[in-house]
Amino acid sequence: MHIDLGCVRWLMMDHDIVIVRAGACNICPLNRMRGLVINVTVIETGKEPGGTWVCAASVHWGC
Repeated sequence: MHIDLGCVRWLMMDHDIVIVRAGACNICPLNRMRGLVINVTVIETGKEPGGTWVCAASVHWGC
């Protein structure tokens, strides 16, 4: 996996938190941070959404 650190630094100028490779373990923290009005974004290296992210769009996670 390759993440461009320049891209991460650029995103950090406008975001409080950048989550890199947000699999199933980071869905609950992401949801909590958004609830606290923290400006957060996710970087994923997959070519398209799938798996957990597809489910997260339609399922309420009891976090």
